[in-house]
Amino acid sequence: MLLKKTLRILYYNFFCYIMVSPLILFFVFLSLFKKIRFGNVRSQRIGHTLANTEFYLIDKKIETSHLNLDIIYKAKEVANNQSLIMVKRKLKIFPSYIAHVHNFFRLFSKSKYEIPILKGSGERDVLNRLSKNKTEIDFTEEEMNYGKEYLLRNFGCNADTEKIVYLCVRL
Repeated sequence: MLLKKTLRILYYNFFCYIMVSPLILFFVFLSLFKKIRFGNVRSQRIGHTLANTEFYLIDKKIETSHLNLDIIYKAKEVANNQSLIMVKRKLKIFPSYIAHVHNFFRLFSKSKYEIPILKGSGERDVLNRLSKNKTEIDFTEEEMNYGKEYLLRNFGCNADTEKIVYLCVRL
């Protein structure tokens, strides 16, 4: 059973690498002229999707990371479609199969081709980035109005006059 599962995974990965090999060659060629970094928007968790991406956008605005070519892709699973929509307004998000290209570059260096803030180590705001900078990811006016109407229609709460506490609880 274990051998069968291992062979299935190897076959799948081999097939995927064959399919993305033109992309790998393209990025290898491109890396001769520009520094390429890969990052995964951890879309399977809402907190990582928004917090890590917010920190990345703030750092990109402050530092010289805009000189890099950042290839950002999403995970296969998406915990919250709205959060991904909001992130896509600010970033070009590639499909999850780019992970195979990223894994190819990881063979040569574990950190050289990584966007550090998207790696998962940036969940805590120890540098006070959020209090010092304007929020990059936000709701549009239409989304805010829809949310207010939804609260009023389904819960009888007026978001303009009442104080509301939102909880995002994970079990």
